[in-house]
Amino acid sequence: MISAERQAKLIAERANKKVIPHVPALYYINIVNNKYGKRYNFFFYSQIKYKMTHSVPIAILEKYDIEYLEKVVRELRKLTNLTFRYTDFEDQRWHSNGRLIR
Repeated sequence: MISAERQAKLIAERANKKVIPHVPALYYINIVNNKYGKRYNFFFYSQIKYKMTHSVPIAILEKYDIEYLEKVVRELRKLTNLTFRYTDFEDQRWHSNGRLIR
């Protein structure tokens, strides 16, 4: 299994390659809880001004463990300034502080 730090580094590298400098656009990473496949999917979203939103899959966490996801996200926040959005995490909480995942 790959470490949380290494996984975060891979995700950040893939996301940062998609950012186009000096272009007015909205960029963010969407983390999707795939309840049926028992894994977490990471998507890079971009929306250039006056154009449609574009989504690209950048990673899949096969380890379906909220503690592992939390470590990856914590490391990822250190490596990128992108916004994070969470999908399908109804009533789930972060392990470390008990806050709802939003």
